[in-house]
Amino acid sequence: MAFLKLSVSLIDMFDLVCGSSAGGHVTLGIFLMGWSSEEGILKFQQLAQSTFHQPESRFPMLRSAQRLAWSYLRDGQYSSSEIERAFRTDSGEDISMFNPLSNDTKVAVTATTAKNPRACLLTNYNRGFRSDDNGYDIVRAQKSKHDISVRQAASCTSAAPWYFKPYFIDHLGTFQDGGMQHNNPSEITLWELKRLFPEKPSPDFVLSLGTGCTESIPSNFSSSSYSPVKDRFVSRIYKTFVKSIDGEKIWQKFYNSLPDASKHRYHRVNLKIKGPEPAIDDVTALQELQDQAFLHSRKPDVIQPILDSIYATMFYFEFDEPPFYNGASFSCIGHIFCRIALPVASRKLLYRQLQASSSYFLIAGKPVPCVDKISSGIPLFKRKVTFELDGLDQQVAITLRGITSQPHTISGLPRSANTLIEMQGLEAAFGSTDHALGKPLPQVPAKRKFQG
Repeated sequence: MAFLKLSVSLIDMFDLVCGSSAGGHVTLGIFLMGWSSEEGILKFQQLAQSTFHQPESRFPMLRSAQRLAWSYLRDGQYSSSEIERAFRTDSGEDISMFNPLSNDTKVAVTATTAKNPRACLLTNYNRGFRSDDNGYDIVRAQKSKHDISVRQAASCTSAAPWYFKPYFIDHLGTFQDGGMQHNNPSEITLWELKRLFPEKPSPDFVLSLGTGCTESIPSNFSSSSYSPVKDRFVSRIYKTFVKSIDGEKIWQKFYNSLPDASKHRYHRVNLKIKGPEPAIDDVTALQELQDQAFLHSRKPDVIQPILDSIYATMFYFEFDEPPFYNGASFSCIGHIFCRIALPVASRKLLYRQLQASSSYFLIAGKPVPCVDKISSGIPLFKRKVTFELDGLDQQVAITLRGITSQPHTISGLPRSANTLIEMQGLEAAFGSTDHALGKPLPQVPAKRKFQG
């Protein structure tokens, strides 16, 4: 796959990452523990085997009864000790959850308070000012010495009732599985994104990863009748609850609420499992699920829209100076940059990929080749562009074509010229008849302030 050859880190591709339950483990492992994809797969296999280990018994029915009784007394079937061990350093030391990354990627996992259940986020960043009516809380200790560790966050987000007992953290309280409130965290992540980046009207792209779901069966209201024995209120309540935390159903509801014009920015990858879903603790199904997931992720219709989003949002635009009025329209001069600090070898490969695919930026109906020639020394990507606008309230829209299968808007756009000028801190003295500038321009920042 051509994109993978660029050796772009996952951490550099996302501004905000959030996970629930097992997805929380993936989030913490990849983004805070620094595991590679291969290392993460191996560690999760080992973690599942050690956590859900069930010794063989000559009397399985008796063993099941004993486990049931013991689970009731302990408020959970399994210990979280293996989870805690997995999310420590190799030398057994704790890693603080409050751990801002060098590229400023925000990392969060969901949890639910055990008493008076309420959704929470355990984050690697400060919460800032929050009103009391957010619908969820950001959990931070009053003192830094009481901050949550990564192992504690991992134990909280996956403390699913029946499987694990709620997890207690000194000075903060008791927490359980984040999936009890947000089994698919797409919605709460979007809420958090708007609070972290209020200037962004919408994300550049969203990628939601599922853990597998059964293939949907079309509804047939006349196919079965109500059974007064099987369909009593306890059964109905249970089935309704299970559906309410179904990650795929939650995604469908979330996706259906999006404006049609924005839906192309939202991607979901989830393996459709034939037959019933394996139990959470069924480790015998791991290898088969892994093989199916690998094949599913290689399908062009699954991966290509995601790659299109990633390629396009690697690029962003900045004005060199405020647009100036030429008597008929506003002349705009600026540059398109790559927001990922690629090493020289990767930059050279990107230039070649753009050339080979005859890629270009489309600006106000005018195509601009992404690369004319590859300069010696392989400098950072920087493409000068000029275009005209009828007014500064007009949207600046730049799409990438060629290397993507479909036209795709670059990062941070579309936005009005006025908004871009304000975000860059450029000051233009518009208002006089000749639109003259009354003072020199400030230096343009090297990188745009808000990234998608």
